[in-house]
Amino acid sequence: MSAWKDYFSFDKRQRNGVIVLLFLIVLAVAVRLALPFLQKNEIGPLSDFEKRVQDFENSKIDNDDPIASDQSHVLFDFNPNHLPKEKWLLLGLKEWQVKVICNYEAKGGSFRTKADVKKIYGIKEELYQKLEPFIKIPESEDKTSKANSKSEFALFQFNPNHLPEAKWKILGLKDWQIRIIYNFESKGGEFRAKEDVGKIYGIKPELYEKWKPYIVIPGDEMVVKVQLTSSSKLIDLKSSNFKGLKDVSYYQEHNYYKYTIGEAHDQEDAKLILAKAKSAGFDSAFLVAFKNGRKVPIKKAFNNSKKTAYRKNLKEAVELNSADSSLLITIYGIGPTFAQRILKLRYRFGGFLEMVQLKDVYGITDENYSKISEQLTLDTSKMIKININECGWGRLVGHPYISKNAANGIINYRKQHGHYSKIDDIKGSDLVNEELFLKIAPYLKTE
Repeated sequence: MSAWKDYFSFDKRQRNGVIVLLFLIVLAVAVRLALPFLQKNEIGPLSDFEKRVQDFENSKIDNDDPIASDQSHVLFDFNPNHLPKEKWLLLGLKEWQVKVICNYEAKGGSFRTKADVKKIYGIKEELYQKLEPFIKIPESEDKTSKANSKSEFALFQFNPNHLPEAKWKILGLKDWQIRIIYNFESKGGEFRAKEDVGKIYGIKPELYEKWKPYIVIPGDEMVVKVQLTSSSKLIDLKSSNFKGLKDVSYYQEHNYYKYTIGEAHDQEDAKLILAKAKSAGFDSAFLVAFKNGRKVPIKKAFNNSKKTAYRKNLKEAVELNSADSSLLITIYGIGPTFAQRILKLRYRFGGFLEMVQLKDVYGITDENYSKISEQLTLDTSKMIKININECGWGRLVGHPYISKNAANGIINYRKQHGHYSKIDDIKGSDLVNEELFLKIAPYLKTE
């Protein structure tokens, strides 16, 4: 027993040493536990070897590759056409990538081959290579797509306004393109001229050029054309078949195809077109007239002298900035269609500043402008100017001289600095330079 006491009996110096040792042990344990909370997220300079190790570790994970960074993603055989969102996510795509695909399909897009998947914005080559072995597009679906892409494409005379879906498809349009046209018409849109068809989103210029000779839009105005020839079978309307003459169109009468060129609204213009046709070698060419899309006697087109006499022979001319459509159509050279176009442009301007702006109206040429302008007067005090302190973005953009960017600049400057005290203040916007200011200032007001 005394031996054990010898081992556990300490003098004062030894006891102090044991106490210090225990304190150091407790301190070491406390520091070890507190170290994670005290350590800063700073990495000191790495040696070359450490950098190589770090680069290697980083290279094992490609953060842009969702399949590599998330082991929960699964690869499986799939048909990319109308694949549910959940399955796209399971394959490793992100939310925004799935939205791009859904938007593509909503516009009528489809995946006909595996390679079509790679063309989707946001699908990188590495991701596509992982997906490619699992993409399965049924053969029947692929054949149907190819058959549709090679579907019969036919050209025929047509009025694009409210044309049935089946006829648009015969003309070569896809479902998504037809939906755009119907959406345009559902909002009150109307094709008033051939060129309006070419402005529809999705109608490529080369397709429009093929259609152009076949587009017929009936109007209220009397239209005179030059008839070149006729045939029992339809002739391709390309210029090489008509001695170099372009924009040839046709109409049908008594089971014959009648080929015409040009559109004139007065006798002088008609004679110019006729001379052009004869100089090309169509010696037997003659004039034909149409109203509301129907052929009428040519005498009726040029025998309206009483109704369409020059207003310069009358005591009063028509004031352009206040005339309504009923007054405008009394002008020689202005029919209901031109009257509506003039009123539409006048509204966009807020009123005409110069008579020459009539040339901006579609269809008014230098020749008929000179005749029309002689029968008009212009009072700029009748202009309805745009109040830049009250107008919205849409009213500004509607002006022919104000772009979307300039409208944004004017509206944003007003929001930041309050109401304009004078028109010159719009030059405070970086998007309104001196040239643009001088052009649009006459159409604006502050109160």
